[in-house]
Amino acid sequence: MPTQHTMPAATFNNAFADKLLENQGSELMQKEAAVSIGSFIRSRVREDSFVADKILSEQKITFADLDRSLNLDKMRKIVELEPDSIARWISFRGLPQSTYIEQEAAEVPFAMITTDKTIKNLFELKTRQNDIRKIISDNHIKDVLSQQDKKWIELVDETATAFGYIDTYDGGFTKNNVAEALKPLEARKIPIGCMLINSTTAKELLKWDKNDIGDTYVSDQYTKGVTITQLMGIKLIITNKNEYVADNKAYFFGKEDFLGKFFTLQDTTVYFEQKGTYIMFYAYKVLGMLLANAKAIHVGIFEV
Repeated sequence: MPTQHTMPAATFNNAFADKLLENQGSELMQKEAAVSIGSFIRSRVREDSFVADKILSEQKITFADLDRSLNLDKMRKIVELEPDSIARWISFRGLPQSTYIEQEAAEVPFAMITTDKTIKNLFELKTRQNDIRKIISDNHIKDVLSQQDKKWIELVDETATAFGYIDTYDGGFTKNNVAEALKPLEARKIPIGCMLINSTTAKELLKWDKNDIGDTYVSDQYTKGVTITQLMGIKLIITNKNEYVADNKAYFFGKEDFLGKFFTLQDTTVYFEQKGTYIMFYAYKVLGMLLANAKAIHVGIFEV
């Protein structure tokens, strides 16, 4: 289980500031202070992304796992793609046709997400009742993960538009429309892995009756709200990032083996530095995402 900090915010802020003020110029003390913050952040870092470990498994890699490029400043990883094969009927006197397998591969490029620098005077920090760890977590780590999700949705939207994998369904987010929206992936022989909608669209589920969604859920929704995690046998992901996932819009993804890859070269990290009585910090992450198979996505727009 992740380590949880129970020290009161004001007490931690004072101890954190004192550690730095009493050890001016000590790199060891700065490192210890940064670790104190970092252990809190890492215990929450994955909870707020709808891509990492929900749509795609986040795989940790090292620089040794990267592939060389002619551009030596460029970081990339080559992923092999499964070649297509064909089966056909022949007579007992016939011979099978020859198909030469051309190994296909895709390049996963890497990029860095970073927040702006935050600067704070240590003496002012000692007067704050708000937990500095929470400030860093909310304003930096969540911003990094938000940009990660934004990039994924941009990639999916661009791909769906280019290949025409977007359909409009009149009548809103209803049982019949959702059932229809599941069909395109099945028609492409892609097993469905999950569905992504925003929290506003999820409220439409409250309008479904027991014939649509079952007695148990209808009973629970009036006391607990929308808590469903599966819909029509499909994993349901609900996000509050309405700025990326629009209202009355659903994303359908094939299972991960058919979809793509998510590599993390440098996990979300807080860089910390002290200069005199000031501390400066920012968060960054180095990652690469690949949407390898356009057939494994479908976008449904449910017009009301």
